[in-house]
Amino acid sequence: MNGSSERPLAGLRVVELATEIAGPYAGKLLCDAGADVVKLEDPAGDPLRRFTASGDELAPGEDGALFRYLNASKQGAIYDPTSDTGRRFALELAASSDVLLDASGPGGLAQRGLAIDRLHSRNPALVVVSISPWGLTGPCCERPATEFTHQALCGSSTRRGLAGRVPVAVGGRLGDFAAGVYAAAGALAARLSARRSGVGQLVDVSLFEVGVNVFTTYFALRGHWIREPIAFAAEAPAIEPARDGWVGFCIYTAQQWLDFCAMIGRPDLAAEERFRHNYERFRNRDLLQQAIHPWTRERTVDEIVELASACRVPSAPVYDARGVLACEHFAARGIFVDNPHAFRQPRPPYRLGRGATRPVGRAPALGEHTDVVRNELSRTRARAPRAAEGGWWWSSRCAPDRHQGSS
Repeated sequence: MNGSSERPLAGLRVVELATEIAGPYAGKLLCDAGADVVKLEDPAGDPLRRFTASGDELAPGEDGALFRYLNASKQGAIYDPTSDTGRRFALELAASSDVLLDASGPGGLAQRGLAIDRLHSRNPALVVVSISPWGLTGPCCERPATEFTHQALCGSSTRRGLAGRVPVAVGGRLGDFAAGVYAAAGALAARLSARRSGVGQLVDVSLFEVGVNVFTTYFALRGHWIREPIAFAAEAPAIEPARDGWVGFCIYTAQQWLDFCAMIGRPDLAAEERFRHNYERFRNRDLLQQAIHPWTRERTVDEIVELASACRVPSAPVYDARGVLACEHFAARGIFVDNPHAFRQPRPPYRLGRGATRPVGRAPALGEHTDVVRNELSRTRARAPRAAEGGWWWSSRCAPDRHQGSS
């Protein structure tokens, strides 16, 4: 097989009505595997187009790198959700698609004239994936939220950071990216069901519930067996300075601590019974750092990691962005690839059997493919939505005649 026929999700049609990170990341995961994704934006565009990590203003018409990463290889079209013409355009696009990704929250689709009942009256097999802070129903569904408040409510902030300082959250919008993974997986599971039953489902993804899975460290469960105070996420040793950078240590067991003390030549620390417990090491981190730093600062990162590996002490380099891109291990595995917008980005984080992923394409300018999408709709308006075709993954694993022996 050649070209797109090798891509696992070739023929899957997705309309993305989502902004920011979670929904577009779900769309990206599907797009990378060969799905045709149309990013449908209102005239103002996705706010993430203007985001830069530095806070610098972008030139007119230029989009930020994060937006371009999340929306590479998609088509982009504009619709006006306040006009009958715009709503009709979105409805027709959904009627010819297999999956709709939405992040407008409770009642959001209905406000755009795209209530789920109406969508299914036009396309009974359509899978609708909703991503919202609390889910579409329940006592909190209308409550404002940020990832910071979600992390706090998940219990993640309880033991993160240092006592006496302000609360600390996990950085990098991890919860949003994780929600995108859950949404993409849910979309595929629901699409498999729809191919067999002809009935599309609603996949209701709650950012909070994703956070409960991602950020929970199960210390309440741990407390049933270990009767000691809960340690903070920071440890001693933790991330420590080397001669040319930083090294992270992860020392949980008493044996790892004894091996670490032998490595840095401090048997006196190993002899103190109290330091075999993580909590006590954390309480005395200032004292321990005075013993650890003279040893680490005399050695390079590579020297420390090599020696720690020989001593069976878990460790790893802690890179900045430049260091991550220069890492020999990542380079050997081809972790980073070129984006057409002149920056490096991670390759798709998965494989689906023998299928090839789509080469990284450009992210669409605002409304770049509106006419293309409208013309395609005009050609297919008279046809019922087709099942996804092409791509060995769909044809060999999803088609009813292959699974059920029907013809």
